Amino acid sequence: MTYCINPHCPKPVDAVNANNFICRNCGSEILLQGRYRVLKQLGQGGFGNTFEVDECGKTKVLKVLTENNPKAIELFQQEAKVLSQLKSAGIPKVEPHGYFTVLPKNSSVPLHCLAMEKIEGVNLEQWMEFRNYQRISEAQALNWLKQLVEILALVHAHQYFHRDIKPQNIMLRPSGQLVLIDFGAVRQVTTTIRREIPIPELFHKAIHHQNNKTVIRYTSQTFLHWDGLLFFCSQVKNPSIKKFMTL
Repeated sequence: MTYCINPHCPKPVDAVNANNFICRNCGSEILLQGRYRVLKQLGQGGFGNTFEVDECGKTKVLKVLTENNPKAIELFQQEAKVLSQLKSAGIPKVEPHGYFTVLPKNSSVPLHCLAMEKIEGVNLEQWMEFRNYQRISEAQALNWLKQLVEILALVHAHQYFHRDIKPQNIMLRPSGQLVLIDFGAVRQVTTTIRREIPIPELFHKAIHHQNNKTVIRYTSQTFLHWDGLLFFCSQVKNPSIKKFMTL
């Protein structure tokens, strides 16, 4: 199946388009950039739609911006820039050519697109729902926290904040690797936010052991992210995890 992403296409889903380069219903390009064939729509949000695409036999996800105001475009381009810079198994991979624009037939408004790695698995909200929200072990919680701390240390080392950490934005691969997704709200770290403490250092020191107990220490700076990470602490059964804030 081939899907036409032109928002004004009268018949975006058309089996006859399967081997076409141009949509027979609206005349728009459907083999995007000569490499991406859109297979189906995955989701629809306030600022954009997501699709499953095929790139030379490899399945990827394509985000298409539906808002055309300058601020939305700026944030979308920043997301593309950040993801292309961050190299980690815990962050969706974006190739240098992953961001591009497409101009639908008879339109003067380009569609901003971002192709990225498709993460196999479920998000943590779905994972918990499948388990009827049973509490997880302390070992599991600490494993996930450690993975997220390492992912965030990399994000912060590039001077960015994610700003939207929640179970729905954390994917769990079949291998057990966590992946942080949806960098649409990412923000560059300013001197005011960073203050005098290097961001990576905050997270490298976030988890340690004290008197045979695991201590998660977070400060007013790290709290900008820990509101999402503390989800794990609330899910632990019989926890010896100790949480406290230093303001």
